[in-house]
Amino acid sequence: MAQASLWSQSQIHPTLWKHDFYIHQGQSFFPGQYVQVSLLKNEARVGIFSIASHPNALPFVSFYTREALRYPLSESFVFSPPAGSLIFQGPAEYALIASGTGITPFLSLIQDFSLRRYQQWKCFWIIGRQEDLRILEILDAEVRKNIEPFFYDGSDDTVLFEHLAQCLEHYAASRVYLAGSYAFVDKIGTYLLKTAQADLSCLFSDMKKFQKVEKTPSFFHKKQDSIE
Repeated sequence: MAQASLWSQSQIHPTLWKHDFYIHQGQSFFPGQYVQVSLLKNEARVGIFSIASHPNALPFVSFYTREALRYPLSESFVFSPPAGSLIFQGPAEYALIASGTGITPFLSLIQDFSLRRYQQWKCFWIIGRQEDLRILEILDAEVRKNIEPFFYDGSDDTVLFEHLAQCLEHYAASRVYLAGSYAFVDKIGTYLLKTAQADLSCLFSDMKKFQKVEKTPSFFHKKQDSIE
């Protein structure tokens, strides 16, 4: 456990906040991990947050949320030991698929890729708000070229699935990381497994443990077959 204080809060846009904490005790973590945050004074749980900053920024860590944290600056908190499997596992082709603020754990991981000069990765980011692109300002322009935003209003999953099928057709990944709401992770993970665009050995998320599912032809391959 590590003790921390709320250092600063900034509103990025009306539905996005950035929070910086100062760690008073030593804590290390791997890029892509998350922590549970609780109040020090009464141990009440505040939430579970993915760490957006790189370990090189310690003793400061950053989180993004859709709402402000209603606590005064300098309020004391306790962080749980970091956890999460969305981390660098050595040489591989990484496909990072995120929804909304689900890109948060990938921000830390992408910064790690950059520091390692590792280029075998792509990030496919499904968002509904143009303003959310401001999250990427912490990354340099060259790194942002590997991030492909896709604006999606949630009305037609076929459009989303077609987009992902085409992306993964052009970028075959040996490790696929999913991050976002449970509903998003479940939907995308099930789709990838059913259409054989990913298998259990390469599909990972901190939100869900995937199981084998019956495979069906993917939208992309149906489209190609109809042309032939």
